[in-house]
Amino acid sequence: MEIAKERSVAGIKEKDESKTLQGKKLRMETFTYIPEEYYGCGCSLFLTEQDEKADIHIYRDAGDIAMIVLNGKIHRMEYKGELNGVTTYSNDSIKVERVHAKAIESTEMEETVDVEGVLTITKGKDKLEKKYIGYCGC
Repeated sequence: MEIAKERSVAGIKEKDESKTLQGKKLRMETFTYIPEEYYGCGCSLFLTEQDEKADIHIYRDAGDIAMIVLNGKIHRMEYKGELNGVTTYSNDSIKVERVHAKAIESTEMEETVDVEGVLTITKGKDKLEKKYIGYCGC
């Protein structure tokens, strides 16, 4: 199994100004557009504090659904469960595991925690790991 660590921002994607993050065979992209079905309680994850302020996501979930952009395609995933601090979402082609290393009650938003951790995306034999910051709540 190959593990690719993302290294740098490689480009900008069309109208949503998505930054492309290169892995070995997997390419994660940031996004600014959130479909309506993803509004509500859930987690929003970002690469940096600047991205968080600009609403440039790498991941968004809301209840039993989550989304990422991988290799130029939006992937919608279903909630599969949580075990030993690992929250898993997947579809027929990819699995995303979210592990919060740190969760602190937010001073800016009620009913929200600020989080830091690692997002692991697996597609077949390829794996991409990315550190994140963000928030979870309602």
